[in-house]
Amino acid sequence: MSNALSGSPLVKPLTKERILRAAADMGYRPNSSARAMRNRRFGAVALVLSTERTRSHLQNGLLDGIHSALGERDVHLTVASLPDDKLTAEGFVPKILRDLAVDGLLINYTDHIPRGMIYLIEKNQIPSIWLNTRRAGDCVHIDDLASSRAATDKLIELGHRRIAYVDYHNGMADPAPHYSVCDRRAGYEEAMARAQLTPRIISEPQTIPPEQRVAHAMGWLCDANRPTAIVTYSPYTAVPVVMAALKCDVDVPESLSVLTFAEQSFDNMGLPLGRCVLPQREMGSAGCHALFDKIDNPQKVQPPISLSTRFEWGGTVSKPPSD
Repeated sequence: MSNALSGSPLVKPLTKERILRAAADMGYRPNSSARAMRNRRFGAVALVLSTERTRSHLQNGLLDGIHSALGERDVHLTVASLPDDKLTAEGFVPKILRDLAVDGLLINYTDHIPRGMIYLIEKNQIPSIWLNTRRAGDCVHIDDLASSRAATDKLIELGHRRIAYVDYHNGMADPAPHYSVCDRRAGYEEAMARAQLTPRIISEPQTIPPEQRVAHAMGWLCDANRPTAIVTYSPYTAVPVVMAALKCDVDVPESLSVLTFAEQSFDNMGLPLGRCVLPQREMGSAGCHALFDKIDNPQKVQPPISLSTRFEWGGTVSKPPSD
């Protein structure tokens, strides 16, 4: 009977079906604890988050992708929100799998990652995959550099020549930003240089508070030499710019095209933002499958997985105005 319940190929299909039907009729449920002891596996993984929310963005699509991939393997998910002092403690990290009762870690810890945390995870060969973080291996991330370059190329192909890059969400003076902050700007600059166009970066050393972003955007939108198109780091920059354009009587997209990066559509203004669609669900799924391989072979570094974006032009991108 145990062979049939465990899916052993030694059991004939008709016999297996009869045994499974009888077990269901009797209300039998597998004992997960006993199975874990037998396989020396917990049948669960942990999603590790920082206690500082800004360092562990958890998008709906990412969580959906994780749940879907784990469900295919009948693996459970534990969410662990942990402070830096625990993740850098010699007494905690080596036994983290046992304490959390999991077989591996999905680490969604995007920026300002403590070096001691990385060192201890690698030193103790804890099966781990980093989500939304670009590393030499054991990670899944979005190719923000190529995505930003391609998005800028699209605007150039439409005929735009005065294209700016705007980021109100991040300060340029941050010494350890998320990799996407640098890559989205660099992709824009590469595309502009290749087209022999002059780049224009609109940002500040420190993050601009949300309540000041509309006023800041109005300052350069009222300039006669304003850009005809902008690439923005996120909707939290794009939305204030669109609102500022309305105040300045600058029509979007007729006089100003706006493009951003986002997982979900931002259409609460009645004008859906043009965007590079971030594949968060695919990231969650790919991270789980990479972690399954890592659990089977903790010593082997899994190659990095880089995901591409796709474009949705929405209602904020068009050809430039004819002068």
